[in-house]
Amino acid sequence: MNIKHYAKSFFLLLALGAGCGLNAQVNGLSYTLQPTINYNIFDDQSALDNGIMYGGRLGLGFGQNVELRALYMRSASQNTNFSNFDFDDFDFMGDELGDRDIDLTRYGGEVKLNLSRGKLLPYLTVGAGIQEFALDGGDFDDLESETIYAAGGLGVTFSFLDRFTLNLEARNTSYNQNAIQNLVLADDRDRINLDPKNFTADRLYNWSFGAGLEFYLGGRRPGTLSAVDQAYSETFGNGFRNVSLLVEPTLGNVNWDDALPYQDTYFGGASLGLDFGPLVGARVFYYRSMEDGDVNFDFDDLSMYGADFRFRFSSVTTGLSPFLTVGGGYIDVQDDYLDRNGEFGQAPSQGFASGGGGISLNITRNFRLTGTYRALLTTGSDIENVNTTDQIRTSNQWTAGINLAFGKKAARPDAVFSSTADARVRAQQNADQARMQAALAKQAQENKDATNQLRADYEMRMDDLRAELAQAEIDQDTALVAELEEELDEAEEVVAELEDRSEEYDETIAQAQANQAALLDEAATIQQNTAPAAAPASNGRISLTPAELEGLIEEIFEGINAGMNMMPAPPMMGGQPMMMPGGEFGMATDTARINQMEREIADLKAAMGEMTELQKEERELNAAAREENKEELRKEMNESTKSILTAIQDMRSEIRQELDNKSNMSDKERKQINKAAADEAAKAAKEAEKAAKEAQRAAEKAAKKAEKEAKKGNN
Repeated sequence: MNIKHYAKSFFLLLALGAGCGLNAQVNGLSYTLQPTINYNIFDDQSALDNGIMYGGRLGLGFGQNVELRALYMRSASQNTNFSNFDFDDFDFMGDELGDRDIDLTRYGGEVKLNLSRGKLLPYLTVGAGIQEFALDGGDFDDLESETIYAAGGLGVTFSFLDRFTLNLEARNTSYNQNAIQNLVLADDRDRINLDPKNFTADRLYNWSFGAGLEFYLGGRRPGTLSAVDQAYSETFGNGFRNVSLLVEPTLGNVNWDDALPYQDTYFGGASLGLDFGPLVGARVFYYRSMEDGDVNFDFDDLSMYGADFRFRFSSVTTGLSPFLTVGGGYIDVQDDYLDRNGEFGQAPSQGFASGGGGISLNITRNFRLTGTYRALLTTGSDIENVNTTDQIRTSNQWTAGINLAFGKKAARPDAVFSSTADARVRAQQNADQARMQAALAKQAQENKDATNQLRADYEMRMDDLRAELAQAEIDQDTALVAELEEELDEAEEVVAELEDRSEEYDETIAQAQANQAALLDEAATIQQNTAPAAAPASNGRISLTPAELEGLIEEIFEGINAGMNMMPAPPMMGGQPMMMPGGEFGMATDTARINQMEREIADLKAAMGEMTELQKEERELNAAAREENKEELRKEMNESTKSILTAIQDMRSEIRQELDNKSNMSDKERKQINKAAADEAAKAAKEAEKAAKEAQRAAEKAAKKAEKEAKKGNN
């Protein structure tokens, strides 16, 4: 397969797939199939009989206003006809060439622009493509030729059934053709002495009138409005005041195919255009060639002008952004143009189709650098062989430009590529989040009520502690007083913490209620702005056929599945998460917050209950310990007192015995000795009592220390 077939295939892929390539990023489109038949009235210089062509179109619609279509048409029964052909000064009749069967095939792409809304819908079409001729050679080889065509038309659409429309249209197709060269066999030319060089490739026009039955295969149904239509209405409803104008000064180079008479050249010019959202744009351009094959300001007598569409792969506003481009135009050659053969005024003017790609370096929203490659498809024959026919020739064009944006940008450019299903999913998201905020506010209120109840319980406990403390002070129970004061301080800290928690719940409730109101307002706005508006129905009543209902359900499910990963979970019902198409959702962040608050308040209640039980047990243990310590102290004191009294009695017995042994002692001496013994006994008794008190204080201090250590262990 040679390069021209690759070029034709590339052009067709652009025509058929440029819009389809956007489907990975765009939802809510419409897809159409349209079998078509038309009747063609050809120019006399085309040397063709009027006849019927049949075929079809595949369409990709962006809302109700714009549709990209690929088409294929071929003749049903076509013949050549030179009877009305103008041979200028040649003195013979066209009937001498006879009529031969010929197959005519057209394929290409076009843009359909709907001009209004409703069941009776006028529209415009503009497109370009390749036209192939295959002349039946009879006993000789068939004669094949190709040319580029451009077409524009006007039609009207009738919507009479769900997902079915009838299109009637009139179309004008233009192309360059030298009928003597491309539609007459070499033997016939030799027989009547015709030289193709004596005839030029004229610009020819043919009118066609046709009808097509269009089937909507999916997406938006006819007669309904989508978010795409809403966005177009917002963007263009007030003229072009909401649209930015794009100007792109351009410098480029063209390497023409060797079969073409044009000189390879640099050219300069500019393009002017609009962007219909972040992914699709349109441009018109004008380029002028430069002399001597160099970059200079001496312009030559060849220019190119036309239009193309750009389809970007991403909507980024900074960085690199690749894109595809497909379009067409006209090569305008002046009489003073010097072609590559050194001849003036011999190179023909002709149309071309183009397809290619490029990359844009987005510096800011209003400033970009762009580089583009385009394959230019034109018609040309081998200039060295007059017996060859016109064929598609592929030339290479490279351009670099600076893209400048002027004017106000549309308020919602991304909305052009938001489907109805997407809008419903966003509205459902906001409604679900609003319900979550309501659940959060309700749970926070319940937690606040529980916190306030717990605080009231602690305040009652504090009143009891204060009463017990007053009684302990009356009883002069210093250990119990210290214990109750410490417990009262801890209860006051708990009450303060619960007051802080209650204030936090108040803030949570207020914030959740504010969020709920904002989400509900936003959901209502989305539904109001993006709800599809059905075509006017009779009796002011909306009715859905089974097919319409099925299509609506499918569209909603597609939108829900596309946005599932972004949707928050619905609220819990009956202790189980709600099920939605596509699977079971986990609880969202707000649910986690609710669960966390529930766990915190439950933990707090449990901790408070445990603390109360521990404090009660501790008081009982401390009381038992105090009683046990007091009993031990009493026992120690009794034993100490008994031992002291025993010692005193022993001392008295010894003194009495000693006194009895000293018979010669006077009465005075005996009295002195007895007094000293009594004083010594009293002193010993006081010391024993002091020791007992010190032991009691030491025991109480040890008990307090043990109590503190026990509290630290519990914490």
